[in-house]
Amino acid sequence: MHCELRRLNRFLRDFDKLTAAEQEEVIRAIEFLIAHLNVRQPLSKGLGLKKLTRRHWELRAGLQLRNVYELDQSLIRLIIVANHNDVERFLRNV
Repeated sequence: MHCELRRLNRFLRDFDKLTAAEQEEVIRAIEFLIAHLNVRQPLSKGLGLKKLTRRHWELRAGLQLRNVYELDQSLIRLIIVANHNDVERFLRNV
């Protein structure tokens, strides 16, 4: 299975505001997620993956940052990258 990655505009804006170190953490977490999805292995609990809604998932990047994404077949849509409080606010408006 090959996963396609699509970054939504909000994700790109959020990502651009991060420090270089935070950006590296986000990229590393996403690469790890894709690697696991491509080989269809169970995800590591240390990845910090959590189902938020029927459509939305959270992927932790370090201690503070969360990536919210949708997974549709082999398409990963990155929606936002934010802290816990911003993710909660996003979910209230979905």
